[in-house]
Amino acid sequence: MLQVCGKKLSCGHHYCEEVCHTGVCGDCPRGRPRACPCTKTTHSLSCTADVPTCGDTCGKKLSCGVHKCMRLCHYGDCGHCIQRITKSCRCKKKTKEITCGTEFLCEAKCTNTRQCGRHPCKRKCCDGQCPLCEQSCGRTLVCGHHKCSAPCHPGNAIIIVLITITVIAIHVH
Repeated sequence: MLQVCGKKLSCGHHYCEEVCHTGVCGDCPRGRPRACPCTKTTHSLSCTADVPTCGDTCGKKLSCGVHKCMRLCHYGDCGHCIQRITKSCRCKKKTKEITCGTEFLCEAKCTNTRQCGRHPCKRKCCDGQCPLCEQSCGRTLVCGHHKCSAPCHPGNAIIIVLITITVIAIHVH
């Protein structure tokens, strides 16, 4: 495993974070011009000083990928997008004006039949990709005496044969 150098740098305040090497460690990376958090302004400061915020609008792209941060230059995460937009719900039946970073699900229940061909989906705001049926089949098996206990499925009841083998160990003395 590679180790970090760890020698004190020429500034006398910070340590070398490079992989172990021979020769001089180089200058303190915090001694070079550094940018404010929004990267619009650079400062030449002592390596022990933190870079101040510049007071300009942040402008970084938000997690929505569409809008930019409108806060003043800042450290840390920009947060969720709060721009108000007209958004369609997952099933595309309704629209609503909400904040961009908020998911919109309407109350409409899906009327499609699940893959089993027997039960309705009933999921709220379904996009048509109905989940598999979670109910048990319950159809009578070919024997006429038992019910299929498999998850609900299309077609005839599944015949599941379980064979249990009991192994008896005999110790001979």
